[in-house]
Amino acid sequence: MLHLALILASLHSNAFDAPSVPSELDRIRPFMETWCIGCHEGRRSKADLDLVVMLDRIDAGELPASIDRIIDRLSERDMPPPEEPRPGEAEYDDIIDALEGLVARRGVTGVA
Repeated sequence: MLHLALILASLHSNAFDAPSVPSELDRIRPFMETWCIGCHEGRRSKADLDLVVMLDRIDAGELPASIDRIIDRLSERDMPPPEEPRPGEAEYDDIIDALEGLVARRGVTGVA
């Protein structure tokens, strides 16, 4: 019985010692809120892309097809537009990595 208690205490202790790695969603939402949602939210969303709805769908476990288009636009550095404030290269790389990771983990896109 003492052996089991020591094992459980060790597992509990190690769980708090491990560094936390943000999930893709923890990385995607703040980026979108900072750089994208100002133009891509609600009925008047530019390019008919409401990112708030898309993020809610991702939170619900869906993988909207628009993610492919977003990855392409970010990879080309087309968004945000040049006349708007833009993220740094490391931020671009991180968001692209997070979106590609989400696609890889959830499978093929295609849900409209």
